[in-house]
Amino acid sequence: MRNLLDCKGDANLVLTGVMTLMIAGFLFVVGMIMLDDIFYTQGDDTVSVVNETLLSVAEAGERVATAGSCAFNSFKPLVVTNATTGEVWGATNYTYDGLQGILYSIATNTTINNSDMNVSYTYNFGNSSACVSTNKTIGVH
Repeated sequence: MRNLLDCKGDANLVLTGVMTLMIAGFLFVVGMIMLDDIFYTQGDDTVSVVNETLLSVAEAGERVATAGSCAFNSFKPLVVTNATTGEVWGATNYTYDGLQGILYSIATNTTINNSDMNVSYTYNFGNSSACVSTNKTIGVH
């Protein structure tokens, strides 16, 4: 029969394994907290853009130039006009995706579909340290 004192080597092995798992778990939790701050940063600065020209806006949509901003969200067209004539188009002539910054024309309106549009809009973007450091890391200016 084995004595408890004869198992000293096994206890050290178990203790080493437990400590390794605890350190790995701690590092995993710290990593998840850091990634959460980088990838889920909501935009907190609001900007207005006046008369950005979108070419040949169709039902497939056209993305605004600022849509690549860090934590871009809350895109909202204020005024949409025909880029050639200056005619103001009401909201029944287009739809938009507020998270992606895409403007779509209504396919059934043949007067407007595939037209160049001037768009004045607002949007939010992130200006936090997480956005700034992420942009520096991946080379976005």
